[in-house]
Amino acid sequence: MNAARRVCIVGAGLAGTYLAIALARSGWQVDLCERRSRAELEGGDRAHARSIALALSHRGLHALNRLGLEAPAVRIARRMLGREIHLESGDTVFSAYDPSGRGRILAVSRAELYALLLEAGAREPGVEIRFGRTLSEWREDDGGVRPLFEGGGPAERFDALIGADGADSRTRAGLQRAAGARFERADFGCVYKELGLRSRGEPYGGHALHIWARGSLMLIGLPSAQAGCLDGTLFLPQDAAAAWFAEPDALQRRFGACFPDVELDAEQAAALVRRTCGRIYSIEGGPWHAGNVVVIGDAAHAMTPFLGQGMNCALEDCELLLGCIEAGGGIASAFAAFYRQRRADARAIGRLSVMNCEEMMLHTRTPAYLARKRLEAWLATRFPDDFVPYYSAITFDRVPYARVLRLKQLQGELLERLQGAGLVGDESDLPARSRAQAELVRYRSEAALLLDC
Repeated sequence: MNAARRVCIVGAGLAGTYLAIALARSGWQVDLCERRSRAELEGGDRAHARSIALALSHRGLHALNRLGLEAPAVRIARRMLGREIHLESGDTVFSAYDPSGRGRILAVSRAELYALLLEAGAREPGVEIRFGRTLSEWREDDGGVRPLFEGGGPAERFDALIGADGADSRTRAGLQRAAGARFERADFGCVYKELGLRSRGEPYGGHALHIWARGSLMLIGLPSAQAGCLDGTLFLPQDAAAAWFAEPDALQRRFGACFPDVELDAEQAAALVRRTCGRIYSIEGGPWHAGNVVVIGDAAHAMTPFLGQGMNCALEDCELLLGCIEAGGGIASAFAAFYRQRRADARAIGRLSVMNCEEMMLHTRTPAYLARKRLEAWLATRFPDDFVPYYSAITFDRVPYARVLRLKQLQGELLERLQGAGLVGDESDLPARSRAQAELVRYRSEAALLLDC
């Protein structure tokens, strides 16, 4: 009987732990190595500038379903039906994510979701989880790989090495040294701090992602496990951070001026001043593989957080990589096939995320944005077989991201033509319906090809 293949996965975050479970169930012996302690991973989100809450949508749910973990993930999550936009006037405007009401976006605690995966990994016989193991470098070894860890010890040989070790990936650094891979790390010029949000008035509704867009500043809040509260993130330009977080009293005054409906007490302001700013980077480049080594998720293609797709994309990476491995043909061939299939989509979702940042920060508070969203919802409701909003294709489906990028362009052109003709999405306006149908004929053929997955 042949010995089981051995794989070392570096990085025991959500993607690395997911992949360890899936590979073990396929007969692999898995060493899952993580530089942080278990306590840091389970309870250190704020200290390590990781997001408190995540948006879990169809791609991530589809991946979790493969491991039988979709139902328990849904039980610890809170469904968001749309965006609650807090205008500077004090009014709020709700914009639904999915006019049909069927699509799901769930707010879930990173720590709780990680605990769910970690518990499943600990139960899996083929998985050995090793905390406090920091990768130093790796070396190829006659069709295998020897990862070397800080602190010495024997360098064990594995059949494959998978880097799920995030934007600061040492696995990726090894690809750059040993295989001539080329990656670029771009600083987005924006920093963030996280905080719990409480309302000065009525408790916040738990049905929406809340957005306070103030030009170059943006505050967002996802429904918290604590009813009426939100898990919030404040984004601001890097060069403004020093003034904002100089001292607690000034922070309270600035916060009150920009977000008057949000309660920020003295204790919370002092804690926020002490907390380190998180930085936002994106990473592009490749190849993501060399021989029997590959990187996935943020280690391969970190993106900005403004579409809520980072985790969902990483879990989809895992599913695609598993499919390439299961197709046979050898480990190196599987890793190369994964890169060929995924690289265009990774570039596309990076671009889409930056575009959504501009939409959230600059446009959500404008009448033009709200009018376009009304027209988009009308088209999706009145012509559901012809018009699927690009956001739905990202969030409620598994349409490849590169196709969605093209779909977004087509839909922008369609909406511009319809608005130019005076359409506002009024079902009682029969000429509007006729004009919309005529314009949809132009749009339908190319869009149908993009959505036919």
